[in-house]
Amino acid sequence: ATLSKDQQVKQKLRSERMERLQKEFVTRMTHELKTPLAVISSQVEMLEYVSESEQKKQYIDSVKEEVKRISGMVGNMLDISVVEHQMEHMRQNHLDMREIMEYTAMKYEGIMSKKQVCLETFFDEGCFVRGDREYIEQALNNFMMNALEHTPMRGSIRMTLKKLKCAVRVTVYN
Repeated sequence: ATLSKDQQVKQKLRSERMERLQKEFVTRMTHELKTPLAVISSQVEMLEYVSESEQKKQYIDSVKEEVKRISGMVGNMLDISVVEHQMEHMRQNHLDMREIMEYTAMKYEGIMSKKQVCLETFFDEGCFVRGDREYIEQALNNFMMNALEHTPMRGSIRMTLKKLKCAVRVTVYN
């Protein structure tokens, strides 16, 4: 069966759109994979210097979490349809943003120590949101990596979580 001129044009546009979405997805995922790899590298390096078993356990748990995150990202890359339907795949949960912010700050201790960067945190209590934890953590990781890239040795980074009337405000400032 031959396609009409109009059908051919629509098919070509659909094909070009899919190719563009695939390229954008691969670019985004490549960027997203850099963050957990950097965290793993710094946490493993910190394990060499830590003697307390409780601190070692924290670093090991962080490495395991980042490996799990990378595994999830690779799984997403195998399912390219996620690009077109990301909103459908989001798992909306009741989340404690303070806990997520504290966890994120802990993950970057190794990198900050290595770079001699001081982290200041100001987190309000009772900051709950509905959202997908994975996407929120990805956004926070991007903010932290960008802040670290643009913070000089012995500089400082400030993370804040502010409770507003009907929302929360998250900032990462260097």
